[in-house]
Amino acid sequence: MTAPAPTIDARVAELLAAGTPDQAAVLVLETHGPGIFRMLRGVFHDDDVAEDLYQRFSMELWKSIARFEGRSSVYTWAYVLARRTVSWRLRQGEHKREQRLKTGQEEALLAEHWSRTATPAWQRTEVKNRFQELCQGLPKEDRVLVMLRIGERMDWKQIAQVLDEESALADTAAVNKEAARLRKRFERVKGKLRVALT
Repeated sequence: MTAPAPTIDARVAELLAAGTPDQAAVLVLETHGPGIFRMLRGVFHDDDVAEDLYQRFSMELWKSIARFEGRSSVYTWAYVLARRTVSWRLRQGEHKREQRLKTGQEEALLAEHWSRTATPAWQRTEVKNRFQELCQGLPKEDRVLVMLRIGERMDWKQIAQVLDEESALADTAAVNKEAARLRKRFERVKGKLRVALT
């Protein structure tokens, strides 16, 4: 009988222990990058902005992966980085575009990864386009919530951890309380979307 394949968390831990953080970063980007890009595109409804933010997220991941301690899953940690990228963009304002970062090997690896994860506009379905139209009227913070819950199918506890700005959710009770609050907020957002459909 063959041993089960290691989880991404175990594989990232192995790569970091072996002193190969670049390989760990590539693994995280290959595994979770497409979903994170979908979230960014869903929040901003602008492929150029999503590409810029995805690149910024990727660079942040690259710079910080060696310090990843495994206190959360790799999945949750990657989405925390993505949420921080969204927050950064919201602080910058709508009209300021991120300047492209140029960093040699990292840029080449990101470009290779990006070329495999981008979805051409002609491949998007009518349903996705209608959903994007409905989300246009929502505040960006609500779009992030919708994309994490619907787009990425995260459970409420994961969403609470991803959206935790100050790492204040140190215990299970705090995570559960925040998850319940977010669930109620999501119900209000769903109500707004239903009204928009009628």
